[in-house]
Amino acid sequence: MTEELESLRQAVLHRLSATIASIGQRCAYEVPSLSDVDHFVYLLDREIFIVENTSRDTGISENLLAQIYALQRSFLNLSVSKEPQPCIQIQRSTSGSGRKYLIPPELIQNLLELQFSIPSIAEMLNVSSSTVFRRMREYGLSVLDTFSTVSDEELDSAIQNILQTFPNCGYRMMRGHLAGRGLRVQEDRVRSSMHRVDPVGVFLRSISLRVLVRRAYCVRAPNSLWHMDTHHKLIRYNLVIHGCIDGYSRKIMYLDVATDNLSSTAFTFFMGAVYCFGVPSRVRGDQGVENVRVAEYMFETRGCGRGSFIAGKSVHNQRIERLWQDVWHAVIHIYKQVFIDLEEDGLLDISCELHLYCLHYVMVPRIHGQLQEFVRAWDHHRISSSGNMSPNQLWVRGLLEAGNQGVDDVVQGTSNDQADLNMYGVDWNGPTPLQEEEGIVVPQITPPLSVEQVASLMNEIDPLAESACFGADLYVNAVQHCTLLQHELNQVRQQ
Repeated sequence: MTEELESLRQAVLHRLSATIASIGQRCAYEVPSLSDVDHFVYLLDREIFIVENTSRDTGISENLLAQIYALQRSFLNLSVSKEPQPCIQIQRSTSGSGRKYLIPPELIQNLLELQFSIPSIAEMLNVSSSTVFRRMREYGLSVLDTFSTVSDEELDSAIQNILQTFPNCGYRMMRGHLAGRGLRVQEDRVRSSMHRVDPVGVFLRSISLRVLVRRAYCVRAPNSLWHMDTHHKLIRYNLVIHGCIDGYSRKIMYLDVATDNLSSTAFTFFMGAVYCFGVPSRVRGDQGVENVRVAEYMFETRGCGRGSFIAGKSVHNQRIERLWQDVWHAVIHIYKQVFIDLEEDGLLDISCELHLYCLHYVMVPRIHGQLQEFVRAWDHHRISSSGNMSPNQLWVRGLLEAGNQGVDDVVQGTSNDQADLNMYGVDWNGPTPLQEEEGIVVPQITPPLSVEQVASLMNEIDPLAESACFGADLYVNAVQHCTLLQHELNQVRQQ
């Protein structure tokens, strides 16, 4: 073995030893919480990746790798203890031959901009495809005109820019990101561009694809049932992701980051969605205290004894779990790795209120912005199991076809029996979440700065300034600035 390979071997073993030692030290003093266990599994997964990719050159034994896998499994075991009638009535002319259908040009234009196909538009309007084509010719409308006129160089630049923020983005989500930015591009052009811009990433994503056998998820229409939940992968840093998804269309009702898990925070997000999309017929959530105010509102608005709020175990809320998986890969895991690196470099101490305050000051607006960009991409991306329609298309089509029947008191085929309601909206073949602690209380941080110091920080550090390392450099600058402010204040007090 060469000197360079021996040096690499020692570095890998030293890193592995330090990681296991830190885990052991944490477990020695207290029983780890489920969020701690999740953190340990993540750390070990990272070490396994490094060992697997260097073992052939460094001679690290397979037995050692098997022991790491066994340790990770032990932590994992701890954490797992009707055809619709169209709503739009198209009238026919009362004069002239043929009595042609009167379809407003604005309606066809809007549906084309939502990327509905001609057969889909015809089905929603209860007319033939040839009728839609004739009206399009009369109005001078064309499917090709809805695509953006962008050169390959401009497309490559846009995709490269998106990949810098969402490095794990695949073809469908990339089209969603482009659509969210006002660019409608043919799928073959997106594929070709991604092969030019990110050939390695395309290959790595292709070998990690999994084929899933799906069974039907049965909810009648948009606003029939919303699924709300919280994501705790950043709970170590007092950050909680709040999300809600429409069960029928999978359109995101809200997705945002907060520094607490209070019921008032969840209720604020929920009411913002109600203002935008209307009041759902039912909501499914877990039994955590953060859902209390939403449950009270649903009982007051939709009534009791009909499952207005269905509180159940998290394992019955699989519909939103696929969203959490994509949010993790697209956004959250990037920031978790940044935070871990800051800790390992001695730049972040989660027991220090000043550090957490600066972390929140910089990272909350950055995560918020990235989540909102993800929402736009998600709502535009096509879902293969739903006829290659996007959540936005499913939402619009569902409302047009069902006439918003989702808000009816009783969903057809669903009784008001409590046992039936408990199973309503369960996606039996959806991804099952790992068991998480319900009712987690996130410690509140007392702002360690005065009003004047906060103003100074805001004047000095822009949390949304350009950063090549997802805001880590801005966080370090914020800590240094706040430390200097406190030092100056202490000197004044001592004089």
